Amino acid sequence: MEIHNQDRFINLLSDVLERDEHLINIEDEFRDYGEWNSLALLSVMVMLEEEYSTSFKRTDLDDCITINDL
Repeated sequence: MEIHNQDRFINLLSDVLERDEHLINIEDEFRDYGEWNSLALLSVMVMLEEEYSTSFKRTDLDDCITINDL
């Protein structure tokens, strides 16, 4: 992921998770975040769909482990 895109993604993710962006690292396992729950999952899905003009199923995220995987 390019640095500019990576920074933008982390910024968007920090807004969705209500987590300080300085506490998000691209190699973090997002499911380890205390803010991560089923609502966060849905919010991230919506953010990804809106920001990247794409659609996918929840199961598409099952193989994602790190922020970078998303």
